[in-house]
Amino acid sequence: MIKFKDFIVEKKEEFIKITTPLGSKDFEIFKDIINRGIDSHLEAFVKSKFEKGNNRYNFNFHKSEKPILLRRLQSALDATGDEDIERWFNDIKKYKD
Repeated sequence: MIKFKDFIVEKKEEFIKITTPLGSKDFEIFKDIINRGIDSHLEAFVKSKFEKGNNRYNFNFHKSEKPILLRRLQSALDATGDEDIERWFNDIKKYKD
């Protein structure tokens, strides 16, 4: 008899998890990124999950939507030249799926 409790099935993480303090600059960066809705590429974050926690906000970007996230960060970087956006872009670009 096989007991399933004897096996550990590791589920591959489906999300890029980013947590920011509410009202922080990082929070504003990602809030603006997701609030764009459907973009000119006719894409939006439909698999990602966003939720407010205790004084923090959880941005859980689905890995399949990483290209949308990077494109929007690049667009924001091009418009502002903001070093914080550039750091986020580079860190997320390096993130392994």
